[in-house]
Parts: sequence; structure tokens; C-alpha cells
Amino acid sequence: MAYGQTGDRNILDAARIEQLCAHYQYTNEMVHRLWERRNHQFVTLTAVVALAAIVTLLEGGLAKVLINYLEYLKLLDGGGDGAVQRSAIKAAVSVIPAFLTVAVFYLMTNVYHRSVHITNYYRYIGRLEEEIRKAMSLMPTDWAFTREGSYFRRSGERVSRKIGSLYKWILLLLLVSFFSLRLIRDGLTAWSAVVSVTDPVFANAIGGDLWGALKPVWPFFMLAFDFVMIWLTLRVYGAYAKWWWVDEEALKEGYS
Repeated sequence: MAYGQTGDRNILDAARIEQLCAHYQYTNEMVHRLWERRNHQFVTLTAVVALAAIVTLLEGGLAKVLINYLEYLKLLDGGGDGAVQRSAIKAAVSVIPAFLTVAVFYLMTNVYHRSVHITNYYRYIGRLEEEIRKAMSLMPTDWAFTREGSYFRRSGERVSRKIGSLYKWILLLLLVSFFSLRLIRDGLTAWSAVVSVTDPVFANAIGGDLWGALKPVWPFFMLAFDFVMIWLTLRVYGAYAKWWWVDEEALKEGYS
């Protein structure tokens, strides 16, 4: 009877180990896919920030180029309707950086969200490795099932932290550059809206050629909109940059 119980227990232990290993492999594959998507999205984020900065710098020139091109194609009228069309083109071009600012916030949020999940999953895999090693009765000197746990902490964690910090500093530099350009542009446009009432020549000189009925309120709306989006994006970035340094002991306390 004792022999039969021992045999059944061995079968159950073997089945448990098999299930743990299968779960371990599936989790590794899932995290690797998340890791690849996060990296692709990080590259997309940096590209969008760079594009947004360029569009902000060339905003006035882009409108002029587009208007000149449409005039060359004779798609713009020369009378009052043409003036309205030109104003609409300028308004449309001015909205492009706002959409890019929203895109930056969206991508930043997604990068942070995926990074949190990846970090949690890798730590989960490390705990899963400990469970598998215990079930397999492996010795502390055995290397099997330590890749994402103790082996990574001893061999690769320091380098990964340094590389991650470098990427975050690069992203911060791009974000600060773009946001500074946006606020400077918005501030000059808002100031030009104020002085244009008494000095339209000076207003046009600093890019204050606003559009009809939108002229009194549009620059202030854009300034407020960009300020809110910048504040939200930097808050998400702060959480993203801080998350890397979450203490392992603090994580363990969450499970206790």
C-alpha cells in the first residue's frame, strides 16, 4: 500500500513539474512578444517626438509651402474666397502639432504600461523558476532554471539598468526639447495676439497671422491645451522612469 502511494505521488509530482515547465515556457514566450512590441513602440515614440519638434519649428513655413503649391495648381481663388481658404490652411497646419502632442502622450502611456507588465512578468518568471527548482529538488549549485532569476541578477541586471537609464535620458531630452519648442511657440503666438491689436506689423513679424474669428482666443486655447498635455505626459514619464528602480524587497512585501 505504501509503495502504491509513493508511486502515485511520484506520478503527481512529475505531472506538476511538467505543467510548471509548460507554463514557464508559455510565459517566457508571451513576455518576449511583449518585450518586442514595447521596443518597437519606444522607437515609434522617439520618432514621433522628433517629427513633432520638426513640425513645430517649420509650422509657419509648412503653411506657406502648402499655400504656394495649391496656388501653383490653381486650386486657390484670388479673391475673398481665396483668403478664407488660406486662413483654413493655416488653421489646419497649426493643429498638426497638437495632434502630435496627443500622439506622444498616447505612446508614452503605452510604453509605460507595457514596461510595468514586462517588469512584473520577469519577476514572476523568477519566482516561477524557484518553484520549479524546488519541485525538481535541484541543488543550489545547479544552474537550471535560474536565467531570469538569480542568474540574471548576478550577471545582467546591472548592465540592463545602465542601458535602460541611457534610453530614458535620451527620451527625456527629446521630450524636453519638443515641449520647450511648443511652449515657446505658443507663448509667442499668444503674445502676438495681444499686440496685434495695436501693432499688427510686429505681430506678423513673430508669426501672429491668426485666422479671422479665431484670432482672439485660438493661441490661448493652444497654450492651455499644450500645457495640460505636457503636464500629463511628463507625469507618465516620471512614473515610467521611476518604475525601473522599484526595490525587490518592496515587491516581496506586496506578496506577504
